[in-house]
Amino acid sequence: ILVYPQLSYQNMDITKIYQVMFTLNPAIEVSFWSGMKFTGQIILPLYVDTEGYAAYSTLHKKVRPGFITLSQRFRLPYNIKGRATVGFFNAQRYGMDLRLFRPFDFDNRFSLEAKAGMTGIGYWDAFHYHYDKDLVLTWSLGANFYWPEYNTQFSLKGEQYFLGERGVK
Repeated sequence: ILVYPQLSYQNMDITKIYQVMFTLNPAIEVSFWSGMKFTGQIILPLYVDTEGYAAYSTLHKKVRPGFITLSQRFRLPYNIKGRATVGFFNAQRYGMDLRLFRPFDFDNRFSLEAKAGMTGIGYWDAFHYHYDKDLVLTWSLGANFYWPEYNTQFSLKGEQYFLGERGVK
């Protein structure tokens, strides 16, 4: 069992804190077969002060699920490694995610990676889930270089984010 204490706050005005939340987030990770992982988490609010956000404050004062995911790692031909995940994620998102990774044969320090996800917005009201049926496509394509002497990885990626905006990272 994993326990993640979390403290977060948001400042809109540097002289005043508008939001303070302190939660305890115990989680369990279980593998039922090779390459598979189930993650279940529950969020236990210890202290919530969200001045000016009445609805937000009410939702976040309730015990509710956190991450609930089912993930499977796999290997494809040509030394391509992958992972598929479905479930409820952070930032009030649910959906599915696929990641592929391929190191180059001539030098394993170089690699390519691709990620794609279909997610929607939703939130927990205690243990009742409310969600929007519209899903958004996000993706990322990139190349990596790992420098083992300094335990450092350099990455160059093109990505599409939640609102359809695209960027280079």
